[in-house]
Amino acid sequence: MIKIIVSNKVYLKPPEELTKILERNYVFEIYEHHSQKYPKIVRQINRISEEVYCIERGSLEFIVEWLTNNGYEFTIVDRTVECPVDIPKPSFTLREDQQQVYDEFTNSAIINAQGGWGKSIAALSLVYRDWE
Repeated sequence: MIKIIVSNKVYLKPPEELTKILERNYVFEIYEHHSQKYPKIVRQINRISEEVYCIERGSLEFIVEWLTNNGYEFTIVDRTVECPVDIPKPSFTLREDQQQVYDEFTNSAIINAQGGWGKSIAALSLVYRDWE
């Protein structure tokens, strides 16, 4: 039985085959310039002991699906901490282009816009709306 602990990250002792898949899919080499000799390595999976790995929470769905499809038994221990907060109602009005992003937002997204566009303002409105 594989134990998956979920908190700020996902912690588990993955089977060797899954470890190879995760390392292939969650370690990136980034060349920021065409003449750069060595890549910048970005790891979203890290070994924290001989057998235990930690990986970003966004990978949990993939891990669960892979374990299920490959016949592994597992249990998930959710150690996520919730801190209740009151989000104040925004005192600003969104511009038309920000309102369009607000209206089209459904679950999760990345707001990609130039500096000064108002990404933070749009995001604060979304947080308030989805918190209610």
